[in-house]
Amino acid sequence: NNILEIKQSIRKELEDSKSGFKGTLKIGTISAIDADLLENNFLNFHEKYNNIKYELYEGITPEIIDLLFSRIIEIGIVRTPFDRTGLNTTYLKAEPMIAAYKNDRDLDKFGESISIKNLNEKPLIIYRRFEDLIITAFQKSEVDPYIFCINDDSRTSLLWANAGLGVAIVPISSKNLVLANNLKFKVIDDESLLTQVAIITLENSSLSAVATNFLNEVTKDPAS
Repeated sequence: NNILEIKQSIRKELEDSKSGFKGTLKIGTISAIDADLLENNFLNFHEKYNNIKYELYEGITPEIIDLLFSRIIEIGIVRTPFDRTGLNTTYLKAEPMIAAYKNDRDLDKFGESISIKNLNEKPLIIYRRFEDLIITAFQKSEVDPYIFCINDDSRTSLLWANAGLGVAIVPISSKNLVLANNLKFKVIDDESLLTQVAIITLENSSLSAVATNFLNEVTKDPAS
């Protein structure tokens, strides 16, 4: 009886692994993803596939892409802009940038949103990957940006803003981090500064059943 039960248990485990109901999802993600993405995608997936374990790698977009090409992960969650060569890409919603700051009476006067012109002469703290995007958007608005600090991580930008050194420009999905640091913020109302979170996999590469199920779950139409 015991042998029969063990055989059945092994068979079930193999079937679960084959169908993606058991196993490990190896996924890379940027640190600044909003709570909605976590709740709507990871939580829904976990409820449906509750025996899946996770190996999570965090980093900036270029690092996540490197992990994908090294096959350390199967799926990446990244942010535009990035080079799409060799990648299958599914874009999620577009997000505006926000201006986060400690104290600034000028910015306090505005409602929830501001224009690029309202940031004229403000010491800006920006993330290196967005340098071209931000400078181009400012030039379109005929504003010469005062780039006070360029760094490699949006968390560093917020740290400097929290010290009262300037205004950090970060994607709105960093909002929770902004509020946790007791910073104020204004949404920058400018289409040139929209970025998108994207889910990426390698082109011409077969995914594990677990990764396939995750991809199907997060990219399906919520209305379906």
